[in-house]
Amino acid sequence: MLHENLLQYRKMLRLSQEETAEKVGVSRQAYAKWEAGDTVPELKYCQALAVLFGITLDDLVSKRNLRLEGPPGKHVLGIVVTDENGALTLPRKAIHLFSIRPGDRYLLLGDEKQGMALVPYNTYEQFAREVLTAGGEENED
Repeated sequence: MLHENLLQYRKMLRLSQEETAEKVGVSRQAYAKWEAGDTVPELKYCQALAVLFGITLDDLVSKRNLRLEGPPGKHVLGIVVTDENGALTLPRKAIHLFSIRPGDRYLLLGDEKQGMALVPYNTYEQFAREVLTAGGEENED
């Protein structure tokens, strides 16, 4: 489990084994043995690896979904699954974090190169009203 996490987090940061080893103060060979599961790093190296990867020690050694910490308010929420009809199933973390309830409405935005985004419909409505109101005030002057 630990060795699998080491590999995944290192790859997420696009670091080589040599770069990772250098950053935590060990030889590339020692790091390679950790990643292969042949040996286990001492606690001080686990702490250094957690800091390097931007995660907790628990995340480093646990069999959880891997995640990288982003800026405040930014989240990696998990995998979205589509069914045979194309309906999306959102991860529980997203549903809880954004207080999503049955019947909530969202505006789906799309960019062919960057993907899709969901915006609460009431946010869109409020923005549209502000644009229309501002436009009306300019026309009156």
